[in-house]
Amino acid sequence: MSTIVVKPVENREEYFAARELAAHIFSRGNLPDEAARMDRANRYLSLPGFAFDWHRIALKGDQVAAHVVALPLRLRYGSVELRVGGLGAVCTDPAWRKQGLAAAVLQDAIHYMQARGDHISLLDGIPGFYHQFGYHTVWPGSSLEFSAEAAAALDAPLQSRPASIADAQAMGDLYDRCWGHRVAIVRSHALWHWRLETMPLPSMRVIEDRTGCMVGYYVGADEVLEVVAETEAAALTAIAEIGRAYLAHNRETVSLVVPPDDRLVFTARRWLTTTLHTRYVPNGHWMGRIVDPVGLRDIMLPEMMQRAGLDGRGLIFDIQPDAVHIGLRGQDSTNVQIEPGDFLRLMFGTLPASQLDFHADATHLLERLFPPRTAMIAPWDWF
Repeated sequence: MSTIVVKPVENREEYFAARELAAHIFSRGNLPDEAARMDRANRYLSLPGFAFDWHRIALKGDQVAAHVVALPLRLRYGSVELRVGGLGAVCTDPAWRKQGLAAAVLQDAIHYMQARGDHISLLDGIPGFYHQFGYHTVWPGSSLEFSAEAAAALDAPLQSRPASIADAQAMGDLYDRCWGHRVAIVRSHALWHWRLETMPLPSMRVIEDRTGCMVGYYVGADEVLEVVAETEAAALTAIAEIGRAYLAHNRETVSLVVPPDDRLVFTARRWLTTTLHTRYVPNGHWMGRIVDPVGLRDIMLPEMMQRAGLDGRGLIFDIQPDAVHIGLRGQDSTNVQIEPGDFLRLMFGTLPASQLDFHADATHLLERLFPPRTAMIAPWDWF
């Protein structure tokens, strides 16, 4: 029996073998042709900061039998940026399943993220698996649904055009203006340039107001990946144009992944019958775990102090593997222990402090430290 070796990807051969395995596992019977798969894999080699060791593999002999990628990301959290390891493409060759290979590469990825200095790790996972590695569901997903025919009948008040590489700066600035108040992935200018240089430009359209200022964009044609609209007119234009595009591809219903506080939601409600779906999966979907407790505490503390208007010398804030301790020194009624999963949900704004059944003094303190937030990863950043 061949020995199992768990290791980072070290060269192009191992990288392409890992990508090929992931393509076969996640294709769901609709595998792109080899040329398309090679093109996509090659494009990612030019991703800003790319490193082979983001990819962790299990080898059986010389065959890649399991794989996971740990992307280095930044998550905006108020005034600070958290270092995040985004886990994706977790897969095992069907011939080698039920031998602990997925667990082995996941544990290796966790050790790698700890060594890299990531504060937390996030993933979009199947239910009932990742909790055994310390992951907890942290926020729900939301999507807006409406009739393509009804949307197509609306008048678009503004014009859109295909994006160009020259739009990278303006698209990045627009994303920052529309998503900067949320807990969301930070996109560098280098990433924006890479996306526009490596993706088909006709699939991206930008919306301009009558002065030529960019006020919206959307990505995708027969299935829209992401929509950003800064104004009511931009949102209405996007809705109408997307409705027409879906009808042209014989799609009756538009479903867009958007945050529940997005302008698109409120604009659509003015003109259309809409449904806002919220999907929360216990022990599944968007999950997170603390990777570096000390580093997370240190980077979050100034943000917490600023929000609460407190002197940090009087605050107890200690993150341990099995519990987070929070309170004020000398005020026992404020001192609480919070399970890691509840702490992450509290931190990301998906669990109100009032639902934790603590003393009123502790609840008030937690509400000051962790005010309401909207946490979501924009669709273009999914991993």
